[in-house]
Amino acid sequence: MDRFFGRRRNGKSGDDRRRNFAALVAAALLAAGCGDSSSPPANLTPPATSTTSATPAVEYKTGREVLDAMSRAYLSASTYADAGVLVLTYVEDGQEKREETPFSVAFERPGKIRLQAYEATVVGDGRKIYALHDRLSGYAIVRGAPPQLAPSDIYADAYVRASVLNTLAGAPPQMPLLLHPEFVADMCREVGEPKLIEPREAGGESCHRVQFSFPTGANDVMVYWVGEKSLVLRRIEFSVPSTSIEYLSESGKVTRASLAAEFVGAALNGRVDAKAFAVELPPDTKEVKRFDVPPRVVLGKPIAEFNITALDGGRQVSSRSLAGKVLVISLTDSVSEPCLRHLKALAAVHAKFKDNEKVRVLAVCLDDAQTTDDAVRQAIAEQELLLDVYRDAGGAAAGSLCAARRFPLPTALFVGADGRLQKLIDDDPNRLVDAPGMSAIVEALLAGQDLFAADLAAFEEGMMLEEGAVPAVPPAPKSEPQACRLVPLWTLSKLPADAGELSPGNVYTIASPNGDVRIFFIDGFQRVIELDGEGKVVANRNLRLPEGAVVAFLRTATDQEGKRYFALSKADEPGGQVFVYDDQWNQVLAFPADRSHPGIKDAQLADLDGDGALELVVSYVEGGGVQAAALDGALLWHDTSLREAFSVAAAPPDENGKRSLLCTHSLGTLAVIGPDGKRAKDAPVYNVQFIVGAELGRGKGPSYSAIGLESGGSYVFAGFSLTEGQKWAYPLPGQKGTLVEPIVAGRLLGDEPHWIVPAGDASIHFLAADGKLLDRFNYGSAITGLATAQIGGKNVLIVAGKKAVEAWSVEAK
Repeated sequence: MDRFFGRRRNGKSGDDRRRNFAALVAAALLAAGCGDSSSPPANLTPPATSTTSATPAVEYKTGREVLDAMSRAYLSASTYADAGVLVLTYVEDGQEKREETPFSVAFERPGKIRLQAYEATVVGDGRKIYALHDRLSGYAIVRGAPPQLAPSDIYADAYVRASVLNTLAGAPPQMPLLLHPEFVADMCREVGEPKLIEPREAGGESCHRVQFSFPTGANDVMVYWVGEKSLVLRRIEFSVPSTSIEYLSESGKVTRASLAAEFVGAALNGRVDAKAFAVELPPDTKEVKRFDVPPRVVLGKPIAEFNITALDGGRQVSSRSLAGKVLVISLTDSVSEPCLRHLKALAAVHAKFKDNEKVRVLAVCLDDAQTTDDAVRQAIAEQELLLDVYRDAGGAAAGSLCAARRFPLPTALFVGADGRLQKLIDDDPNRLVDAPGMSAIVEALLAGQDLFAADLAAFEEGMMLEEGAVPAVPPAPKSEPQACRLVPLWTLSKLPADAGELSPGNVYTIASPNGDVRIFFIDGFQRVIELDGEGKVVANRNLRLPEGAVVAFLRTATDQEGKRYFALSKADEPGGQVFVYDDQWNQVLAFPADRSHPGIKDAQLADLDGDGALELVVSYVEGGGVQAAALDGALLWHDTSLREAFSVAAAPPDENGKRSLLCTHSLGTLAVIGPDGKRAKDAPVYNVQFIVGAELGRGKGPSYSAIGLESGGSYVFAGFSLTEGQKWAYPLPGQKGTLVEPIVAGRLLGDEPHWIVPAGDASIHFLAADGKLLDRFNYGSAITGLATAQIGGKNVLIVAGKKAVEAWSVEAK
């Protein structure tokens, strides 16, 4: 079951072609007051079978008429119940297999609910609402229930929501049908108008069949089976895309697959047994405010027994022969670039502890059985690595150690002297390059620290934070880059004639036509400091903001005449405004005038209509959509189709000089909005939150990248094409909880511009336009701003911390 319906180990789940619909179901629930949810139960009683009253069959001429009638039936129903399941059937190596996962709902107006989907369950008994999750047994979210249930009371947890959405079929549709009047209209607007196809029988009655065809092709369809008399949704058929069949085929050859939601016993207005809404939590259950990514089940437990053979003469070591030692066991291969980089760092750890009898560092190569020992020896020798290298060609030892058949490479396991697995790092292979970080873990284990206990305590503490709060991520130990050298240029920790301390935030640079560089950073959320290329203060500008107003990000652009404007604001500030200044820093606009909105998310300055004048574009949270205004404050247009707009970026101008806008939003797609405010077809890019476009190659046109949220709250940096979708992905360590602008484009290494990305653990990553890691290092303390510049012929990296701004020239080693 976990193989297909649960969280997939490579971070991918479902298929991009249907994420539009999966996100749409969530957005329908958000529109009615919330998000989405998932979780399996602790001793939950299933709903009793209920009955439904049938209405005379009506002849419908279109698929939309059928769905509208179904929607009216669900919205007017006092109760609903089913025993739904999502069923995957496939033929693997000639043998038919079947997998089922829960997909059920019981509901009683105004305030009782039981939803079970995949690994999640949400139950409301009219007094309290409970959320549970299979991967978090022993924990429960418990909240008070309002008199009348709203989706925001059911689907409040981000981890639950993500675990439901990131699956092939997405979220169950029963709840939006019961609670959201515009669900069918939204679905038709997003997917296209459906058509009626020949009726068939399901659930004991003849059913209308309504088919949606996704824009990707005639074979990518979804079919609703709706009872002709009952108007109950009996079944949904999903086509299974080729990428999902390929995933299934990783364990064996799959030749055919089908996927369907079967709403067994579905009934409206019947009697629902009260036990359906009952919850019996075990006495030791811990009540938390939100869920987070759970630790691996093998952590904190004794490692499994293993026996591996060394490359140099066939020596063998086993878990028993290494008992009592601190172990670093790295699972790698000898050919891939990430593994070779990791092996170099591992060699440094080995060199540091090789004379310590209490420590063993083992490199376990999992090259396939066709790769000979001599080939592995040669690969290690070519890298000039001094390591204890072992073979595990079948992967048996690795599989037992990780309690998993499949895992990414490299994976590092850290075992304490007591034989318990204390750390397992495999979600971000690039993080393993850091030798100082691995050495610090070894030293902590030698000192007898129980790292897993500390991590578990931090994990539980994080789950006690309110939804939306981000737990503090301790900075990774300071380290140096490997491919380049950082040469200090200057540090600014205090302003001239200013007794107060700096509190620097985001940093921005502008190259002047004469080759000079202007450096700006936001200080204390209230002023902007301008520096020259030598780090000397050019200006200290108090922004003269209204009382209580603050700013955290800056946008700048020039109009056709070369006049520069600056726009500043802060995300998620209820009633906040964007403040626009001219090149003399005179405020020309505070937008919007109406401050009753729930919060601004992003803003951009761009010439949208090609007339030479700049427009201000503002995106909002919680239904505010996207607005465009002239710099005199006149509203040009307002797109309200985006329920929560995260970030906006301007596309390159077309042949008429007009620009479209790219907008990430809560539906999980990348919306394209024309210069006139009319929404075009979404780009094939999904699950992104912050988007940036930049010219990363001469004559190659713009490159786009984005920060995206994975299931469980981890972040991924990805590059994509507006026509082809995602091209590559790079996992980022830690969680992003600061106000740092998450993506910077510049040139620090080599001759071509590239991406520079700060991560939540205060590491900085340099990636080429194709996603290849060029270098990385740990800053060692919290990062509040990041920028690049070309100063005096040098490639310069500028980083703001909590009390200072520093600049280094970046030189190749």
